[in-house]
This record gives sequence, structure tokens and C-alpha cells, in this order.
Amino acid sequence: MENSVAIWERKLEEALILFEQQEKYDLALQHYKEVENEIHKMIKQNNTEMVKAYQLVSQCYLRQASILRQLGRKEEAS
Repeated sequence: MENSVAIWERKLEEALILFEQQEKYDLALQHYKEVENEIHKMIKQNNTEMVKAYQLVSQCYLRQASILRQLGRKEEAS
């Protein structure tokens, strides 16, 4: 699972650089959601690295909420 978490962590960073920082917010949201979903699948399959996986999911939530607030969609960010 450790390698899988590292892969999804890289994908999270890629979304930040390639999409969010380029103001391609819809694509960033889409990629953060994908990472979130994959991490949830890993958590269900293996509890060994659950803490790291939950940290990654929380990063997804924080980044999605930040984008939604920037887009003026504050209600969705809550």
C-alpha cells in the first residue's frame, strides 16, 4: 500500500501544479476527486497505512474547498 499511497500523493501534487496553479479549477477538482476515491478504495482494502491515507484524503478535501471558495462556490466548500 505504501507505494500506492506514494503514487496518489504524486498525482495530488501533479494536479496542484498542472491544473490548480494554472487556474484550471474544474480539472483540478476532477483530479482531486479521483485521488480521493482511490484512497478510499485503498483504505477499505488495507489498514496498514490508514493514517497516511487519511492525511492524503484530507489534503484532497482542503484543496477542493479552497478552489470552490475561489470560484465563489462557498456553500459547496463547507
